[in-house]
Order: sequence, then structure tokens, then C-alpha cells
Amino acid sequence: MINSKEYIHVENLDDLKCNDLYSLLHQILRYVKDITSAEAGSIYLLDGKHLKFSIFQNDAFSYEKIDEVQKPLSDLKFELKEKSGTLAVESFIMNKMINIDDIYQNDDFNFTSAKKFDEKFGYKTTSILTAPLVNYFNDTRIGVLQLVNKQDNSGRYISFDTKDKEALSLTSHLITLSINAVQESEEEIKKITESIDRKVAIRTQDMKKVQDKLKSQAYTDPLTGLFNRRYFNEITSDIVKNKRLSEKQGAIFILDIDNFKIINDTH
Repeated sequence: MINSKEYIHVENLDDLKCNDLYSLLHQILRYVKDITSAEAGSIYLLDGKHLKFSIFQNDAFSYEKIDEVQKPLSDLKFELKEKSGTLAVESFIMNKMINIDDIYQNDDFNFTSAKKFDEKFGYKTTSILTAPLVNYFNDTRIGVLQLVNKQDNSGRYISFDTKDKEALSLTSHLITLSINAVQESEEEIKKITESIDRKVAIRTQDMKKVQDKLKSQAYTDPLTGLFNRRYFNEITSDIVKNKRLSEKQGAIFILDIDNFKIINDTH
């Protein structure tokens, strides 16, 4: 996990180049927090009919606290249903940026979970700016980005302003494209890996069949399919060896039939 205090400085969106989604989301959230002076933020990505928690950052928390917060949130999902009262869901469904000055003075949305979070971790969530992540080329949404607690130069919590909304609106599309590119790359790698695994499994099965066939040919008579002398010698040797190791007595019964070769070769 990346410490919220330790990150690669991002000058612009062109610097957001990662091969894995987790690292990309870290850089995206750090970049957007920087340009809006937000203390904290989170990203939720579309997962079927839900918005699934992906990442959380808070500059007021230590590395240990961030880790403590993210573990219970890793399975957090919000069902995408209208009039849910959940800020992230409403922003996604309405495809609209929503700005809240103070969650403790707002009755339009359900902030129960945010208030419980504050109580549990000794935090104070005040202002929230939530925006859908939209690909304007095909008008699809892939998730929601949420910023928490804008700070002024003295560190005092203030409301997000028009410039913050404009900045987030301008970057939302490019952020979405970056996430899409990494998701598609990871999906392609997954398909290639699965294809290789299938081929290896088939090859392994084929090799086992060949090995079983060679073993059968080595130990059986090609005409009758009965075990041959090689098999008899090996199995007898193993029996004798096991008896010696166990220090127990044993016996081998051999039945010899005269002229059986003629019958064996004929039938």
C-alpha cells in the first residue's frame, strides 16, 4: 500500500501512466486532490449493478490508519437504484456533479455511513464534491470520484468552489479514458493468461496419455494385453524389497504351465 504522504508528484494528466489499475487510481486521486486542495478522497468503480469501493486517501491519516480504514471498505458496494439517498449513487445515476458544503447541515442525502466513519476514526467530514467518471466518446459511466474536505491556506475546511467543479469536469473524461485503457489492458492480459493455461493443461493431458500408453506398451504383451516378464520382474523386486524393509516374511506362488506359449500365441 502507498502511504498517503509518499507519492510521485503529478504535474498533469499525461503523467498518469501505469500498467496496473491500483497504481493508476492512486495517482489519479492524488492528482485531483492536489488541484482542488482536498484533504481526502475516494473512487468507486462500476461493478455490475453496483458501485464498488476501489481506493481511499486521506492526508490527515497515517499509513497505519489508512490501512485500517481500507480493509473493512474493500468489500463495500452500493446498489445502483434511484432515490437511494446515497450521494455516490445519485451522482452516478443522474450523471451529475454534486457539491455538498457541510454533510451535517444537509438533509438531501443519507450521510449515516460518513457520520459513523467520523465517529469511529475521530474525523470530521464537512464538504464533499462528487462527480461521475464519464467517457464522453460513447456516453458511458465507469464510476464515481469523491473529494472530501477542501482546505484553505491555513488548513481550515471550506466548501468546494466553481473552479474545483470546472477542474473536475475537465479532467473527468481523461481520467475515465486512462482507467478504461488499463482495465482493457488487464482484461487482455487475463485472456492471454487463461488461453496459455488452457493450452498448457491440454498439453499436460496429452503428455500424460502418451506416458500412460508407453508404460502400457512396456509392461504388457501387444497381442494379449497381459502383463509381460518386465512387469513381473519389477513387481517381484518391489515385493521382496518391501518385505526386507518391514522385516516380515513373505511368499511368492508361481504356476508354470507347460507349452502355454502355443496357447498364448494362438489365442
